[in-house]
Amino acid sequence: MAHTQTLIATLSLLISILIALALNESVYSNTDLNVPLNFAAYRGKSIVPFVQPFVVQPSDAPKPLDVVYNLSDAPKPLYVDVVYNLSDAPVAEVAPDQQKLPPPPAPMDCRLVWGGKSSKYFMRSYFNENDDISREFLYGGFSARGAAISAIVLSIGTFVLAVTVPELDLDMDAGKYVGKSWFHEGDTKKFVAGVFYRLMVAGIVLSLGILGATSVGALFLQGFVPSAGVDYDDTDDFSSRDVSECKDIDDSVVYRSDALKASVFLSGVSVIAVGFLAYAVKYDRKASEKKLEE
Repeated sequence: MAHTQTLIATLSLLISILIALALNESVYSNTDLNVPLNFAAYRGKSIVPFVQPFVVQPSDAPKPLDVVYNLSDAPKPLYVDVVYNLSDAPVAEVAPDQQKLPPPPAPMDCRLVWGGKSSKYFMRSYFNENDDISREFLYGGFSARGAAISAIVLSIGTFVLAVTVPELDLDMDAGKYVGKSWFHEGDTKKFVAGVFYRLMVAGIVLSLGILGATSVGALFLQGFVPSAGVDYDDTDDFSSRDVSECKDIDDSVVYRSDALKASVFLSGVSVIAVGFLAYAVKYDRKASEKKLEE
């Protein structure tokens, strides 16, 4: 049985998903969700050990129960010293690496800054909360990364099923329900194979839908990025997307916006490729049957 169209359709689908996954993985240079990007997370105060004062009394001071009627006979000095002894005072248990340590520097980003010191619009700035939310969309538990991996696995499984199983019940005629019976009558293997095939195809479409939705969510959180060719200064230099001020920074909102737009587009292309795959499987089987009849 020939599987030429099935192979081409599967490769096209896998390539589009892999490119979308690669684009999403490159959106942020740091994909570790344990490391926050939000500038507010790095503005915490340093931790100072708690020091408790203790009282030192002179050795010749009167005891609390002694009553002195003549102040001239009272031992001197008649006072109490309060001493803050940092070496002997009890200190609250604080991790050594957290005592009096300044917060680490916040990571830098290249963002759109209106009214900057120069004519450049994209300058060095900081990440905000939206960037951490975007990374959750892209790399979290329910994310574009998981959806893309799921779509890849299901695509390979669909190809293996289409190639190895002789009959897939593509026309859904293997099982027939007679009367009011709850169980079908017919070719059980063909019927079950067809059910699994359709479930896997539906799973690919669902995964690609999640991939596109999470990529769109991350794209909306990037904020405004002007289109290529926009000239705000009316100087014909088209500097609205110039990021030359951020040469030493790995992240740029311009690249993130472009990469996410491409990822959303490839998600839609991949859905179309799934339809082509389903058609190719059916076409190859029909063409092979005709060849056997001849």
